[in-house]
Amino acid sequence: MTTRRRYHLSLDLWFIWTCGALSSVTAAPPTPCEKDSDCHAMQAPESVCGIDGFCSNAFASGCLYQRMPGWTKKRVCNSEDPPDAAAQGICETPQFDYQEVRIMAGNWESITLNAWLMQVLLSEILGVPTTLEASIPARNSFFEPSGAFEYGSLDTVQSFENNFKYKGCEKASRDPDNYETCANLSPEFWIATGEWAQEAQQRGLLEPPEALGVLARETLFVPKFTLERDASLLSYIGMQGEKNRQKLADAFLRPTLWKDYCLEVSPNNCSTPDENAQRPPEDDDEGDRFFLKDEYTGYFRKTDANNCTLNPDTCTGHLVDYPCEWSSYAEQQLYHLNISLSGDKHGEGERGHGDWQTVQILNAANHTKSNVIIMWAQPDPFYQRLVGTDMELHAVVMPPVSQECLDHKRGYNDQCSGDMEIRAGDPRGACEDPMTLLHKVFATTLTDELNDPDIIPAEKSPAVPAIQQFSMSSPLYGDWFNVLIQHEALSKETTSLMRNATCNFVVDKFDVLLEKWIPFSYPRVVMDGQENSALIIASVVLACLSTVLAVAAAIVVHKTQHRRVMRYAQIEFLHLMLAGILVISSGALVTAIPPTMGSCVAAIWLVNVGYTMELAPLLVKVAAINRLMNASDRMQKINIERKDLFQVVLAISTGVVIFVIIWTAVDAPEKQAELELSTSLTAANETIVYRSYYCSSESDAWMYVSFSWICVLLFSSSVLAFQMRNVRQEFNESQTLGMLTYSHFLFAILRFIVFFLDELAQSDRAGFLSILLSADSIAALLIYFFPKFLALRDPDVSMRSSSMAIGASRSMSAYPSNNGTNTSGPPSGVSGQLSGPPSDVVSSCVIPLPTSEERMPESFAEEPEHAMKNVGDPAEKTTEGLSEDQVPRATIENTETRDGVKVRFEHEEDVAPTKDVEE
Repeated sequence: MTTRRRYHLSLDLWFIWTCGALSSVTAAPPTPCEKDSDCHAMQAPESVCGIDGFCSNAFASGCLYQRMPGWTKKRVCNSEDPPDAAAQGICETPQFDYQEVRIMAGNWESITLNAWLMQVLLSEILGVPTTLEASIPARNSFFEPSGAFEYGSLDTVQSFENNFKYKGCEKASRDPDNYETCANLSPEFWIATGEWAQEAQQRGLLEPPEALGVLARETLFVPKFTLERDASLLSYIGMQGEKNRQKLADAFLRPTLWKDYCLEVSPNNCSTPDENAQRPPEDDDEGDRFFLKDEYTGYFRKTDANNCTLNPDTCTGHLVDYPCEWSSYAEQQLYHLNISLSGDKHGEGERGHGDWQTVQILNAANHTKSNVIIMWAQPDPFYQRLVGTDMELHAVVMPPVSQECLDHKRGYNDQCSGDMEIRAGDPRGACEDPMTLLHKVFATTLTDELNDPDIIPAEKSPAVPAIQQFSMSSPLYGDWFNVLIQHEALSKETTSLMRNATCNFVVDKFDVLLEKWIPFSYPRVVMDGQENSALIIASVVLACLSTVLAVAAAIVVHKTQHRRVMRYAQIEFLHLMLAGILVISSGALVTAIPPTMGSCVAAIWLVNVGYTMELAPLLVKVAAINRLMNASDRMQKINIERKDLFQVVLAISTGVVIFVIIWTAVDAPEKQAELELSTSLTAANETIVYRSYYCSSESDAWMYVSFSWICVLLFSSSVLAFQMRNVRQEFNESQTLGMLTYSHFLFAILRFIVFFLDELAQSDRAGFLSILLSADSIAALLIYFFPKFLALRDPDVSMRSSSMAIGASRSMSAYPSNNGTNTSGPPSGVSGQLSGPPSDVVSSCVIPLPTSEERMPESFAEEPEHAMKNVGDPAEKTTEGLSEDQVPRATIENTETRDGVKVRFEHEEDVAPTKDVEE
């Protein structure tokens, strides 16, 4: 279709104009065929006749892929391709997650050329998915598989408005019954200085238009042979005034439809051939034609409108003007300059000829060498086709343009009014139409992606810089138009040949044209990068070392569990801590290896559960010891069931497990690809982008929660370590616990920094995180377990009056004394009550008990809370001043298995603490 659009001076005019674009679709449907040779003639030499009886689009996989010697890459798939297009071999899956570019294709040849060139540049060379927008459902893509071609319509304003509304075109409806036009790029923009374009930039909808490099205009043209007959017709001066009315009426005759020629001109209704018609039209479509090659050459004749004898004051020459849907100022110029030219339609909403009829009139004038004056555009393939012939078109000179004239151009709504005074507009607007610099313009949604700081350089789309470097010129347009002419692709019936002609143009101009449009460091190709082998080896070795040490520590603890230092530390809790360290070490190993979908999920489970298994038992144990010591200070009864302690550990661990389950179900970490831009090039001059893999969830909030939970555990450890500072040495782990807490906290901070350090590659982060996890586990073993292992070298201290082993019981009770009478416990002071299986000889905790050599204060009965203060300092505990029966005593009961025989021990000791008596 050869429809044209021009700039407008107001937003309202432009909006109405675009919304008034032709609703009909000029189309070349899929080409029917019986054999491949049919397709060669109507599509391209590579086109074949399909099993459905239609010709294929030879360029469905790409023009360069089909025609460029040595080119092996297919175009990338786009949103309009079938879901399995890549599997079918039609296209390739994009290597990069570039935003799809949707290009306004318009409804004329030059904008279609630009759109197709951009499709080839972006989709075939740069790997950017592209589609075309015709403002109505239309098949106009260069890669359309069926080979059909439809010009469609044009609604640039609404297309950009919808793109702005939806922040892209993915959400715009493609339902034919509810179609929403949407585009983010116009390759040929005629209204860059218009009011709407200016307002759209202020609203943040459009980027400032950039020059395309082509000057265009729409004005009145006359053929060269007409000027050779009368050169005065080149200027409005030679045509204006009543003195030239007859000349114009005689020079510019009315074109005649084929059906009218046969009915009104031919003496035999075209039943026999003559110099103008070889036969009568076969149908209404042919009857409404002004020209048909080899069948009807066209005919220009005088009608009553040309008869100045009959109509001396109103006779006119014929003007071929635009229809009302297109903007034209010819009538305003002719009316106020008193030039006697006119079309045949002057009623409300009537004017000129349609697009293809205008082309037919040009062809008829050329074949019959009849004078014609026509409203037309430049550049244009039909204008180009006539260059160098006696029919070449020359612009009629009109009064020079001025700003005052532009300000008084007739409004769009008035151009087809039924009132001629309104239709003609203001006389001050009767100047020539200025040359227009064509622009390309794109939506801010494209530049937003380019400027997004979250998109790394390796993933930046080349779309915007390529569009910015894209440029054309009038001579280049002319070259392409010449190719269309050579392929006879300009008729309504042969538009399907435009792809073949365009591909020839692309291949021929590739070195001098398309390569200039390719941005620096593009095109790019993704290759798997070499892993940081040193980092991987180091992290794996350290993780294995941590695992081995954890297993070795567990073995030592198990073999020495009967030793006093282990029993004081609580064997079961030591096992849980070692299990946690082992799990963390396993998490470090999983983190160190190349990621998979399974390892990504396993890592968060192992690390979160591992830290909880290590720290929660320690916290529960220390908290219990602190409670016992506080109760002992106050001489208060307290029962601590071991199963209760384990239940607390289980509850804490269950909470963490639930959190990780939710994390896994809602936003499980997945294997992600990270791209790194290099300076290396392939043999095809493509910049290499190296790809590596890492694990990540969509949201970082999960990692924040995970780090926060570890910090909660460490903070709790710090508090308990402080509270434990005065506990008796056998139980006092404040220094060890404090060092362990500070170590964990230091490694947690380092992991946090590594995880959120943007300068560090994602794939390297996993290695460093693994190293930190392993180092953290090894440090925990050294800080907490190594001192205990060193203590194993010394012989155990006998458990006499200085202390009481309570590990044989699953419960422990402490009772206060009240002058030797106690209603809630043993009648004699404080007694540690033991129960449970006799074989359970595992030290859980040790209560310091006073001996008979020391005396309690006399105020003990009244203020039992002072009786055992400062349990950790035996020197301050005394029984001085108490009678023998007032001294609190404890009955100790133990059962051990020695050489296979169970032995039960029971003896009574003073409760007051003394110095330990070494064995």
